[in-house]
Amino acid sequence: MTWAKTISTVLLLIPAHVWGTTVGLTLKDVLKETLSHNLDIKISNIVPQSSEGAQMSALGEYDFNTSLKYSYDHSDTPSSSSNQGVTSSVVNDTKTYAPTISKKLTTGTELSLPYDYKVVTSNSSSTTLTVGHSTSLGLTLKQPLTKSFYPWYFSKLLTAAAIDVEIAKLKNRTDVIDIVSKTLELYFDTLKEKESLRIKELSLEQSQQTLDYSKNKRKLGKASLVDQLQAEGKFQKSNEGLIEAKNSYQNKADELGLSVYAQPNAAIKINDDITSLEVAPAPLNEEEIITQTLKDRLEIKSSDQSIEKASEENRAAQVDRLPNVTMDGSLTYKGLGPDFQSSQTQVNKGNEPSYSATLNLEQPVMRYAAKGQSQIKSLRLQQESLRRSSTERNIALEIRKNIRQVQTNWLRIEALRKVVTAEQEKYRGQNKRFKEGAISIFDLTQALQDREQAEFELLSARISYIKSRFQLSKSRGKLLEDLELN
Repeated sequence: MTWAKTISTVLLLIPAHVWGTTVGLTLKDVLKETLSHNLDIKISNIVPQSSEGAQMSALGEYDFNTSLKYSYDHSDTPSSSSNQGVTSSVVNDTKTYAPTISKKLTTGTELSLPYDYKVVTSNSSSTTLTVGHSTSLGLTLKQPLTKSFYPWYFSKLLTAAAIDVEIAKLKNRTDVIDIVSKTLELYFDTLKEKESLRIKELSLEQSQQTLDYSKNKRKLGKASLVDQLQAEGKFQKSNEGLIEAKNSYQNKADELGLSVYAQPNAAIKINDDITSLEVAPAPLNEEEIITQTLKDRLEIKSSDQSIEKASEENRAAQVDRLPNVTMDGSLTYKGLGPDFQSSQTQVNKGNEPSYSATLNLEQPVMRYAAKGQSQIKSLRLQQESLRRSSTERNIALEIRKNIRQVQTNWLRIEALRKVVTAEQEKYRGQNKRFKEGAISIFDLTQALQDREQAEFELLSARISYIKSRFQLSKSRGKLLEDLELN
């Protein structure tokens, strides 16, 4: 019994969509599941990570770099002694170990510390030692002079990479909002099919009542066969409409499940009632909303980042037009190695410093490349600025349009509610008159169709209003916050 309870508990913890069953979810549940399982969101989440990888790669330009060089030279030179008439060979072996550490700074300075250690073995009679050692330690420096007045220039790759990361994050969040918005659209379409199914079920129930009443009247001789056949025809049409409504609802639920879980067998059952999502619009101030929206919209923030990047590239292009003046310098100390005793005594006891300096000037005569790049970067900056202005105008127009749409859809709901009330009263009256024999079955059927049509129009208006309310929230840049998904 204990094992059974344990297994049951574990199974309950596994999401229902894994088993391919229908999952009963509210709107908030659906959106949370979308954020967790939607494939497009998972794909979009990779983009900022790739940009962060590119940013880390840019940092490699300024990393410490180490190298180790080893070389071996061997020479065997024949020699002869005129006194003894004997021919011999002078053998020289040289081993060199040369480790170096270097680093490039964000100021453009390039530093390196080369160390050189040589071991020379020789059997030459002119050499007092059979093994000799020589060492040196150097410092080399390369420093741009003209461009050093612009310290930001040399870290331009890091700046561009950091901006690209921010743009990627904003793009990712924009993609998430678009996917959530599409899920909302699909959810409300599914909800509409669910409510349509309820209307069809009610119409079928009333068609059944009318058919039963017509059969009873015919048995009593108070209705003709034509009346009964008309009632049966209406019942069959209502039954056909119900079958189609069930099919449409199931298709939408399957489509919603596929969008959320990326699995074709995970249908979602809507647990929300349309009334719970229908909230009367609050008074809105267009200008205040537009002003705040221009601060909150991710498209504006992304445009600002693009302008910043284009501005950095533009001023770097201006610096590239300057003459390229650099200074190279080196300082070397010899005789810094170990002090061997006896036959391996170090040859150079004291330090032997040496240094050099070089000034380089490089400048293309016509500077076509630098001028062309400067023009391109300047035009791109203008383009990004104009694009931002265009985005601002489009957002302002979008806000005004969506505010009007919300207000218009609410007015439609209020008007159609009156129409539905009137059609319901009309149907009740016609039903009463039909039972009294004052009207035909055709008139009663027409009244039922009119009521059903009015209910469908009201349902469509209510769904459109809910959609427009969330669309306004999206256009204000507040969709995730309003849905408490932030």
